[in-house]
Amino acid sequence: MTDERWRRRLEGGLSDDDLELHLQPIVDPSTGRLRGAESFARLRDAAGGLVRPLDWIPVAERTGAIVDVGRICLPRWTDAAERLGGAVVSFNTSGRQLLDDRFIDAVLALAPAVADRLAIEVHVLQFDVVRGADLAPSFTWTEVPDLEDRLAALRRHGVEVWLDDLGEVPLSEDDPIGHPQIDRVKLDRSLLADERFDRVAAAVHAAGKRSIVEGVETDADVAIVRRAGVELAQGFRYGFATAVADVVHRHAGGDGRFGR
Repeated sequence: MTDERWRRRLEGGLSDDDLELHLQPIVDPSTGRLRGAESFARLRDAAGGLVRPLDWIPVAERTGAIVDVGRICLPRWTDAAERLGGAVVSFNTSGRQLLDDRFIDAVLALAPAVADRLAIEVHVLQFDVVRGADLAPSFTWTEVPDLEDRLAALRRHGVEVWLDDLGEVPLSEDDPIGHPQIDRVKLDRSLLADERFDRVAAAVHAAGKRSIVEGVETDADVAIVRRAGVELAQGFRYGFATAVADVVHRHAGGDGRFGR
């Protein structure tokens, strides 16, 4: 399906049946036990098959349909957090969603039921750095001028804020790992092959933030993560993104460990 056809479908409106939520486990790399999950919206085509995210997410972003995606998935996001007990479930957010007052209000309304078990992920490229006369950096928000106030409100209601994909673009001294509205920093998978990985992880910890690394696939990756003291990990080594019920079943069954 072309971008134009996706645009027409998305602008025609999405129903609850068009979308489902998948989860990818986030685990303690020392024990393999589940500590969280990242949630992903999945779109079904007319035949009931799953559509590749790259085929429709960019179109949804451009058309604003991504706000409807968030609206439909929010109750499923909080339901997943309830079903996984103490695990934190994260949700990727776009600038359009974070600009939408209804989206923010919906998160605030749902958060008390699963306090301290929800997180939103904000991409590192949402930040612009500004340096004052003393050259000390301060950060503005690329798409959402008052996003800091919005994130502060979410955090007051027990929703964590995770900085996503640190290292996806070249690392810089201006990376916002120390921003006061950030609780955790997610390290991009590309850093696992970077000789600076230990130093980057140490810088995150020195900033007072907890860390998660993405893209852990092999035993060698696990060894790198453990050596650096990164608290949490996700990737194919521990499980693909799959239906919520599958992750709940794996969490409840056996010894509750992933990737063993």
